Amino acid sequence: MDKIKTILIGCGDRTCVYAEEGVHGLGLMEVVAAIDPDPVRLGYVCERFGIGRENCFTSQGEVLKRGKIADCAINGTMDQFHLQTAMPFLEQGYDMLLEKPIVNNKEDLLEIYRAARAHGCKLMTCHVLRYAPFYRKIKELILKGELGEIVNIRTDERVGAFHSSVSYIRGKWSRQSECGSSLLLAKCCHDLDLLCWL
Repeated sequence: MDKIKTILIGCGDRTCVYAEEGVHGLGLMEVVAAIDPDPVRLGYVCERFGIGRENCFTSQGEVLKRGKIADCAINGTMDQFHLQTAMPFLEQGYDMLLEKPIVNNKEDLLEIYRAARAHGCKLMTCHVLRYAPFYRKIKELILKGELGEIVNIRTDERVGAFHSSVSYIRGKWSRQSECGSSLLLAKCCHDLDLLCWL
């Protein structure tokens, strides 16, 4: 089977985690290009995934000029950039793994949805907790009816002191006006997804 050719859009932690699993964990992906405005992050992913320097870009426009050079893209940009970074690649027919939350408003969500449909793209988001053995078991028990009628579900999001202070007090998600997403959307969308799924 040919490896899935992939572009990395935004080379932060989440993008690298998914690429690491696809390339080094499963051996099913090949990263052919990367985009990030930070030369340090870009250098890291180029070295880690064996991308030639000619395929490492500081802006998406440089890649888009080449047309469709891969099967899919992993988009791990900050929440407020998802629409502007996703749309051009969807319009070129790229399937996309888009870090959660997809966007922070209904209008942008529908725009991305329509673009994916119009261009026949698979658009996925990273609600990884659905695949954790613990939650899969709960879902199985619910479907079998072993827990009876479900009338209430309680979830707690334990963000943790370090993560909260680094990301949500002093970090990139410290202000909704800057990152585009509230704490509830940025962090607790996993909980909201699980509640709907279960």
